[in-house]
Amino acid sequence: MSEPRPKVARARTAPERVPEPVVSAAPRSRWQRLLLRTQELGSFIDPILKTLLLIAVLLGGYEYLSRQQSGRVEKSLALVDEWQSGGHRDAYQRINDLIWPLYLESADAIQALAGDEAQRSLIYGNLGDTITGRDDDFGSAADRDVDQVFYFFERAGLCANERICDYDVANTFLGEEARTFWLYFSRYAQRRQAVGYARYGNWTERLAKGEVNRSLFGLI
Repeated sequence: MSEPRPKVARARTAPERVPEPVVSAAPRSRWQRLLLRTQELGSFIDPILKTLLLIAVLLGGYEYLSRQQSGRVEKSLALVDEWQSGGHRDAYQRINDLIWPLYLESADAIQALAGDEAQRSLIYGNLGDTITGRDDDFGSAADRDVDQVFYFFERAGLCANERICDYDVANTFLGEEARTFWLYFSRYAQRRQAVGYARYGNWTERLAKGEVNRSLFGLI
């Protein structure tokens, strides 16, 4: 008698998935396509527009600063014209005519002290004091000329410091005269300060020494 055959377990298979029907997107309208295109162009053009705007701002700022600097140069040249035609240079020349003979008498001593600026400055100061009287009476003709030149250089120094004028232009045309004048009459300014003119000569000193605010890159 034959033995019964063993039953073979049939492997279970996953039920087949029925594919979902493909739903096609609704066709875009003309305005939707135009809006999408505009957005795409906007994402491309926006950085370019921002860059162009930045360049325009920078160019505008540079043009403004250039006009400001041109105005400072014009004011400086007007100040130079005033120095030459407003009587200030004439006063300076009269002072120079008084000092020159005294300088010649001290020229050898000044030359011998070439390496000692403090002593040389002392001699120059003495020469200036000689023509202004070494006193507190500031009414002589020489005193009035010195006051007039101080008045001009005070205005020039303040004008440059406030960037109303251009220091480089002022220094080119007036710097040598300002330095020489201060060398001889710094002690005169000290006497003036001692009798109540507290800041007398301050701007002249700063102009002579170049201790004024200057325009950044000739613009600001």
